[in-house]
Amino acid sequence: MTNNDFRFREYETPFLIMKKNLIYLIASACLCLSACTSASRDEKAISFDELRSKIAGAWLGQMVGNIYGLEYENKFIEEPGEGPFVWNKAMKKMAAVDGAFSDDDTDVEYMYLLMMEKYGVRPTYAQMREGWMYHIRDRVWLANRAALGAMHYGLTPPFTGSEANNPHWFQIDPQLINEIWAYTAPGMVSYAAGISEWAARITSDSWATSPTVVYGAMYSAAFFESDIRRLMEGALAYLPKDDRFAQTVRDCIRLYDENPKDWHEARAFIEKRYYEEEPSFTKTIWNANLNGAMGMLALLYGEGDIEKTLNIGCALGFDADNQTATACGILGVINGGENVPTAWSMPFDHWKKPFNDRYINVTRYDLPDASIEDMIDRTVEVAAKVAVANGGRVEMRDGKKWLVVNTAAKFDAPLEFCVGPQPRIVCGEPVDYDFACVSNRQYRWKLVGGELPKGLRFKDGRLGGVTSDKGDHRITLSLSDGKDTITKDFILTVRGRNIAPEGKVEASVMKTNFAVLDSCWLTNSRAYYADDVNVINDGVLSGAGSVFCSLSAKSNAPRQDWFGYTWDEPRTFDKVAFRYGCLEEFGGWYSNMRVEVLDENGNWRTVTSSVSPALPESDVVFIQPHNAEFLFSFRPVTSRGVRVIGDDHIERHWHKYTKNVSSFICVSEVEVYEASAPEVTGMVTMSKEELRDRIEGGWAGQTIGVVYGAPTEFKHQGTLIPDSQPISWGEGYVKYWWDRKPGLFDDIYNDLTFAEAFEQYGLDCTAEQLAMRFAYADYHLAHANQAGRYNIRQGIMPPMSGNWMNNPHADDLDFQIEADFIGLMSPGMLNQALDIADKVGHIMNSGDGFYGGAFVAGLYSAAFVLRNPSDILDAALEGIPEESTFWQCVNDVRIFHKAYPDDWKQCWFEILKKWGADTGCPKGVFLSFDIDAKLNSAYVAMGLLYGGGDFAKSIEIATRCGQDSDCNPATVGGVLGVMYGKKAIPEFWKAPLEEIWNLDFEGTDVSLAKGSDFSFSQALELIGRNGGEVSDDKVSIPQARAAVLPLEQNFIDTYPIFRDQKDAWMEREYEFDFSGNGFCIWGNLVCLRGISRDYADRVSKKHVGSEVFAMAEQNDDYVAEIEVWIDGVLDQVSLLPMRGTSRKLEPAWKYRMGEGRHRVKLVWRNPRPQTYLLRINAIQYYSSAPVTDTYYHN
Repeated sequence: MTNNDFRFREYETPFLIMKKNLIYLIASACLCLSACTSASRDEKAISFDELRSKIAGAWLGQMVGNIYGLEYENKFIEEPGEGPFVWNKAMKKMAAVDGAFSDDDTDVEYMYLLMMEKYGVRPTYAQMREGWMYHIRDRVWLANRAALGAMHYGLTPPFTGSEANNPHWFQIDPQLINEIWAYTAPGMVSYAAGISEWAARITSDSWATSPTVVYGAMYSAAFFESDIRRLMEGALAYLPKDDRFAQTVRDCIRLYDENPKDWHEARAFIEKRYYEEEPSFTKTIWNANLNGAMGMLALLYGEGDIEKTLNIGCALGFDADNQTATACGILGVINGGENVPTAWSMPFDHWKKPFNDRYINVTRYDLPDASIEDMIDRTVEVAAKVAVANGGRVEMRDGKKWLVVNTAAKFDAPLEFCVGPQPRIVCGEPVDYDFACVSNRQYRWKLVGGELPKGLRFKDGRLGGVTSDKGDHRITLSLSDGKDTITKDFILTVRGRNIAPEGKVEASVMKTNFAVLDSCWLTNSRAYYADDVNVINDGVLSGAGSVFCSLSAKSNAPRQDWFGYTWDEPRTFDKVAFRYGCLEEFGGWYSNMRVEVLDENGNWRTVTSSVSPALPESDVVFIQPHNAEFLFSFRPVTSRGVRVIGDDHIERHWHKYTKNVSSFICVSEVEVYEASAPEVTGMVTMSKEELRDRIEGGWAGQTIGVVYGAPTEFKHQGTLIPDSQPISWGEGYVKYWWDRKPGLFDDIYNDLTFAEAFEQYGLDCTAEQLAMRFAYADYHLAHANQAGRYNIRQGIMPPMSGNWMNNPHADDLDFQIEADFIGLMSPGMLNQALDIADKVGHIMNSGDGFYGGAFVAGLYSAAFVLRNPSDILDAALEGIPEESTFWQCVNDVRIFHKAYPDDWKQCWFEILKKWGADTGCPKGVFLSFDIDAKLNSAYVAMGLLYGGGDFAKSIEIATRCGQDSDCNPATVGGVLGVMYGKKAIPEFWKAPLEEIWNLDFEGTDVSLAKGSDFSFSQALELIGRNGGEVSDDKVSIPQARAAVLPLEQNFIDTYPIFRDQKDAWMEREYEFDFSGNGFCIWGNLVCLRGISRDYADRVSKKHVGSEVFAMAEQNDDYVAEIEVWIDGVLDQVSLLPMRGTSRKLEPAWKYRMGEGRHRVKLVWRNPRPQTYLLRINAIQYYSSAPVTDTYYHN
């Protein structure tokens, strides 16, 4: 087999395909295939020695072209360079690392090699995203940077490269990072072209992927073909005839034929047609078509000589190093690695191998430095795997290994769902949303679960129609290639009518200062930018004039920008969508952002909201998404104004003028979605005396429950309290616990603190006022409460104080056990209860932890107007989104209650099986301890349903479920106390309570009697404010169905995979490494004053944590300062106060890191090892996927 046997187009023409198939049929029928016949026309063979030489040429040729061409990157634009070219910078850089250094022309290919070794030769887009997010932290530009930002936004390729999501889709990026897919597919040209296009779509779209396809086909074919002209012409068979780059290549060939001796005329033609005359949106010096053309010219005029090709490539200009790297790599394949000129690969006398056999990583995270020979050998191994996986084989010939490749192999994209932006579904507006993309459209799509919003239809991956079915709708889609079928859940959020067009635009800047903008180094087309801020309200999401840039002056001083609307009359709304436009390298995004509304006094007030997708984990430039929409959801608000506001990010830049310009926002659209005001369905009337009695019943029942469960609190973890074990109650019992363990009553004194705060500040008090009152209360707190308190004292205010990224206990039940007061001040008014819960609950919780408190507030509120525990439970769940795991867990209690109506223990067992694994709480992950809100709320629901309204039976069941077995009966007792009133609580239970009814609780000046007074006066005011009636002796309470809370979930793509029990002490430094995307250290600061280390060690192990020691030093002002270094970068300085009320529960944690291997180092800045030690009991590791390895080993 010779090079002359290669005919590229042969495999693409229908006639020849038919001819080939006919030959196969005849051959098969005649049984002529045998070992002695000539090789199949669909096979080519190459010895492993030659294969290695050519792959070596690919690597070495690219390194030569990149390293030497880098000096002339973007140097020659309007006019070409003329030389002679010198390589001073390249020589200095190589000398500094004593080898080849990484750059974006080779480092991403090396990363792809690692990924093919890890995931197999055909990784998925999801795996590619993981690799990008882990290894690429900086040093990316244009389409690559935009794709990385889209990945951090949650998208997977090819949506990361699509024109809609990546404003740089047309740039050069894919042609310089994807060659490895082709030279690991030697002679498999169709396969190489296909996988090259697939990979190119990670960053690019449309015709911008075509140069990558052409280069890929040329690399693959070059293993068996040496003629540049034939390689180039053959590659065009893999592009549509009318493809833009195909025409460009034909132009290059024509220009070469017209004047093969002088490239200047050809260069001038290409520069004029594809740069000067390029449409404004795609006119850049990095344009893929333009730079691809320069690469073709370099190959044609270089005539197969690497040195000549390199010099011409540099002279042609534009993104020169990328063209020279790709072109020299192709020549390296043709000629073999041994023929790459040593003058370029070994410029120093002491180098005995190309580039001293050293590839030094200076650009990417955790790409190990490598021996170049080892890289070549590993690439050969991958190439053999690609060939064998696609119908090839390895065989021995004359004692040598040969690789036989199937030249007819085609690339089929892996079967997978690809994740695009969330669909924009607005009531009354046509929907046209495509779940499918270029890589999976050919597969079979089906709706297999859930119900679509009414009026919408789903077919072949596309969602269409018109709907007014507002709310969240969970659906399940399946995708099949005929062999395998996969499924994935999606949530469709139907938004209310967009009322932004009916308002007046309000913004911090109304006009763009184009004198400044036009002087800056812009990477986006100037045509994107509009003159006036009113474009945020025109419904145009992309294209010319779609983006407003709030750049107002040549300044990079810190400032805030806001964008929103006001109306003449109050409007009710529950969602705001903020959509970024294209961003610039030097700014355009927020460091933080929030929603504010106008209150009745004309002041802007922050609204507690959830946001989907989650905001970027930092404001670092490399992870910011372009054209990204963030949907803020909150309880319905009635106001005359709303805005999105935040601190503008300030980004430094290298450009002389631009480095003094930043602090602006690029926004394309802000929409506000209407919510319906809750419809009043009737009134419930009761006497004031009854209202007062029911409020007192709530406080009384709660206190009875907490004392009843006191002896069993967390004594039974994952087990029932057996019937044979009595639980005490009797005369003097409440006072006994009052004196013995004041901290037991955290259920009550937190409630009372908030009730007192509302009494002091009024019903319109802010979340910030409540947070400060809570944070500086002088009593013991734990778990989410203490974590929230610490955050507030450090300046992290709600809702971020309770957010899971700042609070590992966010899913714990803390808000659940102190939300009782909310229902007591909102009798029968569930929407008002949920509004207050929204204000209070995010101080210490979020997600399921927040829903736990909202649920309890709803139970208490509903108990004023409903008389059946089952109905009360149903009403409280109405306000919780069904898509949440909290709702699903508590709803399972309803399901199992119907299945086992007389057996609460079987229900308990079923709930434990399904929901008994904690995710967040460091004291409970992979342990039996479980303070998770949804599980303990399930026990509350069991007490209410199986107790059937009987006070004693109900609190006993809630207690015998175990875990937090004082808080759960406290809730049940309080709800039943409201339902019946204090007077109706059996005397046996009520009598012991009277001894403490007028006593103030720890850390407060409030008793149960005073708390009842607060709740009663607040309830009367709230009833009057919300359309009810309050007379001298009775009240009428308006009734309305609860509006569902916004969906929020914690620990998204963050699954615990291992608990590493350390039982270690840190005196000055401590290090560990792990594989995953997050960690949390369980331990705390220990004071050795008065105790020995051995004693501390024993107690720490006994208590599964050292929280006890932090509580032991209430007046110690020492604060440990711990530097937390992650992957060699200082991530945070963790402050660990010794004082009990100020303490930080966990020394350090970090979630949503890139999936991969990480190293963490703790450094104690101010150690006092004789007095203080840091106890590290255990470390939980997290991953973006649930644990599957039963035998996990770190």
